[in-house]
This record gives sequence, structure tokens and C-alpha cells, in this order.
Amino acid sequence: MIKLLIESKAQTYNGFIFKEIYFYRKTLGYKVPLNPDLGSDAKRVQRDEQKKIDQSRELTEEELEEKEELLQEVQTFKKVNTCFTLVSNVF
Repeated sequence: MIKLLIESKAQTYNGFIFKEIYFYRKTLGYKVPLNPDLGSDAKRVQRDEQKKIDQSRELTEEELEEKEELLQEVQTFKKVNTCFTLVSNVF
């Protein structure tokens, strides 16, 4: 149960991180290169990734606060889970 909760919160947190990365790339004027290793999907992947960058925006104050809260919660859950694991190994 705790593991699922941690994974869900971590996934939400990671979503915020990706949004920040896309926005940072936008501020740099980054253009996604064509990756020939992707074969026939190369153009589509390039276009989709560039669209994520072009449509990105800075996180709002509310999103930044939620991101920080999520980070704290996930760290707390991991510490609690570690304690439970250590205790259960003793008994």
C-alpha cells in the first residue's frame, strides 16, 4: 500500500520535473534533433518532442509548492518504509 502511494506521488513529482525541463529547453531555444536510430518514427518523435518544448510554460507558484510538498512526502514515506523494513527484519 505504501509502495503504491510513493510511486503515485513520485510519478506526479516527475511530471513537474519534466515540465521544468521542457520549459528550460524552451528558454534556450532548443530544437530537437532528428534521431535516425528511430527509423520511420524519427520525424514523428522529433515533432512530438518539439511540440512539448514549444508549448511548455513555467510552473505556477501553486505547482512549485505542490512539487516541494510531494518531494517531502516521498522522502518521508521512504524513511518510514525503511524503518518498517529494518524492524521487520529484526523480528
